[in-house]
Amino acid sequence: MLTMACPCATALAASSALSVSHFTATQKGILIKGGRYLEEIGTADTFCFDKTGTITPRQPEVALVKGGNGMAARSILQWAVSAEQHNKHPIAIAIKQEAQRWGIQPLAHAVCDYSLGKGVRAEVEGKQVLAGNERFLEKHQIKLPPPLCLEAEKAEAEGQTVVYVALEGEAIGLIGINNHLQPGVVRMIEGLRSDRVRRCMLITGDKAEVTQKVVNHLPLEAHFSSLLPEDKALVVRELKENGHKVVVVGDGVNDAMALAAADIGIAMGAGGSEIALVTADIVLADGDLGQLVYLRELSQQTLKIVHQNFWLAVSTNLIGAGLGIFGLLPPVLAGLLHIVHSLGIMANSGRLLTFRRRRLAQAENEEPDMEKNHDLRPVYPLVAVQQKG
Repeated sequence: MLTMACPCATALAASSALSVSHFTATQKGILIKGGRYLEEIGTADTFCFDKTGTITPRQPEVALVKGGNGMAARSILQWAVSAEQHNKHPIAIAIKQEAQRWGIQPLAHAVCDYSLGKGVRAEVEGKQVLAGNERFLEKHQIKLPPPLCLEAEKAEAEGQTVVYVALEGEAIGLIGINNHLQPGVVRMIEGLRSDRVRRCMLITGDKAEVTQKVVNHLPLEAHFSSLLPEDKALVVRELKENGHKVVVVGDGVNDAMALAAADIGIAMGAGGSEIALVTADIVLADGDLGQLVYLRELSQQTLKIVHQNFWLAVSTNLIGAGLGIFGLLPPVLAGLLHIVHSLGIMANSGRLLTFRRRRLAQAENEEPDMEKNHDLRPVYPLVAVQQKG
């Protein structure tokens, strides 16, 4: 009786399944920092996605370089890349890659100051250079000339993110960044929705016009635009206060506060910022958003195995202890049964090593091409569209 009452199998019921699931996830390029996050990801009902570098590719492209006040486009790009040369944000990377294609070398800067969600200020050859969004220029009391405003409106109408460039307190031009969808994003969101996820949302610092161009192609319940990093965290906290279990998926410094505020923070490992990787609870090493559906299914299967293990362990322990009490189970046979049912628990957990997705998304149509499709009518109806800021 004492041999059978030793709860080894019960102790292995959860730990063995979680350990095998962690190993299986790692094999798929998913790094999980604790068993709790693996358990909870399968029951989360709200997913919040960042845009740049998450929903859109990590390497966006420059679509437009426009000068103002007689400034040449080449000069605009050189001042911008000189300010952004040490910035690791996807938009900064796009500017640096465009400068390389133009054969432009950045000028050395002496001072560099980054404002999260806004832009960068640098001192280049003794001149102050600003590269950022409209709010960043307003913060430095720089007014946009009407011709530049008109060009910005055209770029935003085409779904481009606009980066303004200012020199010595005067706006001299802008750079338009294309926003394309990551391959498989629509199928990923549809997969989450079919798996009882109640809300999929976009939280971004981009302006409403640019955000709308992106969400027109996504099956989202809501989106929030013009958000600063602290605004993203506020949205997450409000969702949690309303009883939702929130997952935030992001990649940059701007997302760190939201990742920390979420029940589960997921960072894009492929080129993601260090602070996002440190803050997040789960890291997608290759940046494949399609792994989110696999991760939820793995979580659900893991909990199912844990419950199976628990009842198998408890039932065999109770039966063995009962037989021991009535003298029907010799000590040697009790020890053998104890070993066998512990091995059974391990074998049942081992089934997670070969776990595969149960629901493979059927790609009936290709992903929307945002370069060719300029129809602003929503592909999917939006239940609620909200804007912060």
